[in-house]
Formats: sequence, structure tokens, C-alpha cells
Amino acid sequence: MNMMSLIIDTARISAIYALLGLAWVMVFKASGILNFAVGQFLVIGVFVYYALDQAGLPLVVAFLVTLVVMSMVGAATYMGLVKRVVGLPIHAPIMLTFGLSILLDAVIGVVWGPASRNLTAPFTDVRYRFGDVASISRLEIAVVVLAATILAAIVILLKFTKVGTQMRASSESPLLASQRGVRINRLIALGWAISLIGATVGGIGFAYTSAASTSLVELGLRGLAPALVGGLDSIRGLVAGSIIVALSQTLGVYFFGGQASEVTAYVLLICVLWIKPTGLFGRKSAVRV
Repeated sequence: MNMMSLIIDTARISAIYALLGLAWVMVFKASGILNFAVGQFLVIGVFVYYALDQAGLPLVVAFLVTLVVMSMVGAATYMGLVKRVVGLPIHAPIMLTFGLSILLDAVIGVVWGPASRNLTAPFTDVRYRFGDVASISRLEIAVVVLAATILAAIVILLKFTKVGTQMRASSESPLLASQRGVRINRLIALGWAISLIGATVGGIGFAYTSAASTSLVELGLRGLAPALVGGLDSIRGLVAGSIIVALSQTLGVYFFGGQASEVTAYVLLICVLWIKPTGLFGRKSAVRV
């Protein structure tokens, strides 16, 4: 197998996985639950971007407005719906997000239907070739750079800002943080907002390589594997998990064919969780899934 091809394929796949996994990790870090409606929110974000583009907005403006809209949707979803079940037995938030996913599926089907739409390219795409096999497009490079930038911004937010310190404190000990005057619900809403930003960027990036369609709902669940492998409460773990899962899929396709892509990822997931249920970098106090 060509080493450059392996590196490039792993990089472009792991960039999408990191963005999708961010949607799971930020909600779990903020509120301790899993949002099984990630895929539906992802599709909504992609189609909002498409609608703004069709309305004539410049693509950069459409992209930024989409992120603002989806961040507000994330915060509103927590404050208006999920907030009431946080802290209840684990089945309550799980069933709530499952129910929300079913409701959003129906809404998406009615509003946009099954037809696929092609997104307008933000620039002329060019493929850069390395030897006879390895290649990467300008758009794929942009997705990798954007994913790295977003993850770096999240790390800076969590480690070097007052809000980030409060988020980490409320995640580790909500009761103690609330007694110190931290407004936990606002921080959790922020976590949900960031979550949908990650899902939307990942969905748009993937849609540019295929198309915008309601079938992208399945893409949301793919982000759960790298998040679980790395640790649901760890951004560092998410980066490692994304690279590991992407590498396993790339090698699986090379040795066993395209149908082995998903199989190798979930075999890896089962092995990691069997050995270390909290993920490679997850805290021991994290809730086991």
C-alpha cells in the first residue's frame, strides 16, 4: 500500500470524523447525555446552508449564518427541551433524543424530500497528485484545515478562558460549580451550540464530496465511533479516536475491500471498549455506554 495514499486518506476521513465526533463529545461533556438526533440536526444544517446559497448569499456569508443559526438551534434545544430531563435516570434523555430524532426525520422528509441537491463549490476544485496513486483535492484540504482550526479553537476555549474553566468545572462537579455561582444551564447550552456547529461543518464538508440529501442522517451516527474510542469526555481523545478509526477503515478497505469499511471501525470500537470501557482518554468517572 502506498504510504502517501494511506496518510492522505486517513487525514481526510479523520477530519470529518473529528467534526462529527465533536457533536457527541461536547453534548456529553456539557450535559452527560448522548444526543441521538445528531444526524437529523446535521441534515438540517446542510439544507439551511443550501437554502441560503440558493437565496443568493455569498457562500462565506451563507456558511457563517448557517453556523449561527444552528448554534442557536442547539442552545434552544437544550433550554427548551432537554433541560427538563438532565439528571434523571439515563433512559429519560436517551428516549427523549430518540424521539426527537424520529420527529425531525418526519419534518426533514416533508420539507426537503428524498431528492439530492448539489452544493455550489466555494472555489475551483483541483486535485493534487503525489505519485501514481495518492491524491487530494483542494476542497478536502480545506475541510482538514477547517476541522483542525475548529478543534484548536475548542481546546483554547476550554483550557485558556474563564468560560472554558467553568465548563470543565461544571462537567466534573455540577453541584459544586453551581454552589460557586456558575450558571450551569448557560454553559450546557453553549456545549449544545458548539455540538451542532461541529455536526453542521462536518455535514457540509461531506456533502461537498457527495451531495446534500436526507440520507446524510446516517452520517451523524458515524461520529459516535471515534468519540467512544477516544473517550466521550475528551477532546484530545476525540482527535486520537478519529485518526485511529479513519486509519482502521482505510486499512480495512485496502485489505478486505470497500464493504469492510464500517466493519473494521466497529470491530475496533468493540475491542477498545472491551479493554477500556471509558475510551482511550476518557476519565474513569465517565458514564459507561
